[in-house]
Amino acid sequence: MPIPSSEVLFAAERRFRLWRYGVGHSQLLLRSLPFDEHRCLDLLFEGVTWLSLPTAFDRLAVSVRPDPPAGMPPGVRALPGGKSLLMLGLEASDAAGAVVCAGATAAYSAWTPTDPEAEPDDVVWQLRAD
Repeated sequence: MPIPSSEVLFAAERRFRLWRYGVGHSQLLLRSLPFDEHRCLDLLFEGVTWLSLPTAFDRLAVSVRPDPPAGMPPGVRALPGGKSLLMLGLEASDAAGAVVCAGATAAYSAWTPTDPEAEPDDVVWQLRAD
């Protein structure tokens, strides 16, 4: 069953920063740092073929875009072999962006500045392209 384009798939009342983008592994990481009693929250996009993002978001919401983002070149809607991709919109109180990818995962982790190698340990949301 297709996901309605207006449906918010993931939302968090936190500040996220563009933490890492790796062309070689086609991965994008948006991170919300730990504060008070809240753990680190990571939003990882995999199989990224196109993105247009600011460097930070306050109160982030992720949804499926019904149309290609402005400026997206033709031909990035599918992976080689015809596998489909997700066109995700990212909106916040102060910014908006888009990511075209094969999947996205939101997970809490034990990451801290003193333990930068901590792995995600509590997946709260995940979406994969068909």
